Amino acid sequence: MSLDAHPGRVLGVYGLVGSGRTEFLRALVGLDRIDAGRLELFGEPYRPRNPSHARRAGVVYLTEERKIDGIVPGLDSATNIVLPVLHGFSRYGVLDRRAMARSATRFMDQLHVRGDRDAPVVSLSGGNQQKVLLARALAQEPRLLLLDEPTKGVDIGVKTEIHRLLRRLASGQGMTVVVVSSEEEEILDVSDDVVTFSHGRCDGVTQLASELSLVKLRQVAWGAA
Repeated sequence: MSLDAHPGRVLGVYGLVGSGRTEFLRALVGLDRIDAGRLELFGEPYRPRNPSHARRAGVVYLTEERKIDGIVPGLDSATNIVLPVLHGFSRYGVLDRRAMARSATRFMDQLHVRGDRDAPVVSLSGGNQQKVLLARALAQEPRLLLLDEPTKGVDIGVKTEIHRLLRRLASGQGMTVVVVSSEEEEILDVSDDVVTFSHGRCDGVTQLASELSLVKLRQVAWGAA
């Protein structure tokens, strides 16, 4: 595969199940090994060893399966949000819980997280759990944000909120956003540019989402164009 993503734009990655799209994101964040090839991140060579290394380089990943490897069910929302950045709230080995709560609250307010924030995060609705994970991603101050099925299992209202947030992060804050989705409508709605994956391959040919229809997107993905 060979492709580019750019600051200030949302790159939509579309492909059928088994096309390699999830493995692509996992490799970019150091969860799957890269056997060969060359990666550049903002003009510098990049070879992630693990997610912590990727995060220090500004790359943050939001998993598709929030219940499996996303939320920590027994912890409250604030703790879930700051888990990857706990070192920033520690002084001589003691956590500043007030600072943790203030930081987490700022992100929860930004994403309009509803429900009992002090209860275990699993008590929230699926959509609000997803917002908590998005808040966790933003708390890590990403330069490149990788999202795998970011609206899976949420209602239409939350989906719209998430789409608006991603567009704002790209166009308003200059973030590079990569969205993997199996939903054609989502790809066309949230993306600036679109690439397709098929059988573990991507030729890097980018098309403007504004110039694609559902039929055209399917044709490209299925090799019928």
